[in-house]
Amino acid sequence: MLGNRGIWYKGWKAVTFHGRLPWENKSKWSFDEDKWELYNVEEDFSECHDLSETHRDKLRQLVELWWAEAGKYNVLPLDDRLQERLLGRAALEKEKTSYTCYPGTVRIPEGSAPHTTNRSYSITAEVDIPADGRVEGPICAIGGTGGGSSSY
Repeated sequence: MLGNRGIWYKGWKAVTFHGRLPWENKSKWSFDEDKWELYNVEEDFSECHDLSETHRDKLRQLVELWWAEAGKYNVLPLDDRLQERLLGRAALEKEKTSYTCYPGTVRIPEGSAPHTTNRSYSITAEVDIPADGRVEGPICAIGGTGGGSSSY
């Protein structure tokens, strides 16, 4: 959730919006600086009245519970990297000219896959065909929601 967090427990809800900073200032924003809000959703279902200032013990209890649950369910470490996650690491590195895919590869995110749009390219596939010649399935499929190609 890019650093946004929340927990509901017995009619109470604690939430924090981590927010977004300009890319160049990202290292200046700590998760410890996020302001938590607190709502009693049994009495205020629309979450109009933030009770974090008047019910500090309840807020502390829920924030501590959030951290315990985050550790229990492998949510940690928190990760608010938006650009890297949307574009993939390949978008931040020098473009590759050669890729090797190994057996069992199911999917490569578009941002990490070879760039084939509006350029010449070739694909070489080394395949093992059994003696009986019976094989089926894709050798290579490239594309996404906007189109693509497949070798079968």
